[in-house]
Amino acid sequence: MKNIKTNEYPGKDAIAYGKIVTFDIKMDSFPDKRPRTIRVWLPEAYDGKRRFPVLYMHDAQNLFSGTDEGSSYKWYLDVEMAVLEEAGLPAIIVGVDTALPRFSELCPDMPINPAMYPVFGLSEELIPTGHLYAAFISTQLKPLVDEHFMTLPDVANTAIGGASMGGLISLYMLLKYPNIYSKALVFAPNFIMHTEDELLGWLGAYDFSKLKKSRVFIFHGGLELDAINWPYVRTVFEAMRDAGMDEEQLALVYDSRSPHFESAWHKYFGEAYRFLFD
Repeated sequence: MKNIKTNEYPGKDAIAYGKIVTFDIKMDSFPDKRPRTIRVWLPEAYDGKRRFPVLYMHDAQNLFSGTDEGSSYKWYLDVEMAVLEEAGLPAIIVGVDTALPRFSELCPDMPINPAMYPVFGLSEELIPTGHLYAAFISTQLKPLVDEHFMTLPDVANTAIGGASMGGLISLYMLLKYPNIYSKALVFAPNFIMHTEDELLGWLGAYDFSKLKKSRVFIFHGGLELDAINWPYVRTVFEAMRDAGMDEEQLALVYDSRSPHFESAWHKYFGEAYRFLFD
């Protein structure tokens, strides 16, 4: 197992609760071995003896206080986790930094909806590499985290989550690796990256018996991009429900007043986390 060198978090003085360490890693699943920074949030109760569940998340620059991406683009998960830890629901959060090829990295390897190229300002030459990104987290990063941090490494204590493109890839990863993840936090997922026929074909071919012990929490707003995306989200939710996922496994919360923005995702994080972990 490779050793890692952890670094002091640049925004440590702004963290409301817990502690963050970072380390850099090369993503072996990509041919170019691209580098990436990983941000690991540790709960106050982390003492090197007790083990904790783990939530893996995308877009790590925007997850915590004190980061370098501007205060308006924050989930403030360190604030939320203070409340959850006090309620007896602590966890480790492992955030993977965003890179410039974000749409490619977080897009599952399915045909892209042609109507989305102009909406997102994308080139039609964009090649989805979500399967490589998913493999990096699942087969390289997770074993490394389990080796170096006090995790509960089993599937029952491992979750994946994100918003927008991060929500899309999180559901993809749960379905692709049900032996690794049992929980998915899926916020404002960009299901519009694929056509409804493509989405229904993907879900229709899936064996949902693999998810008997899994939970999925979907949150979606009703403003801006979310207004366009909502019919796709509803289609996916209904397909998963029809495939046998009941209300204890699958939740959908819709807020017509919420924008496609971190402030909305912060607001509903606690509810989603409790559904997944409590």
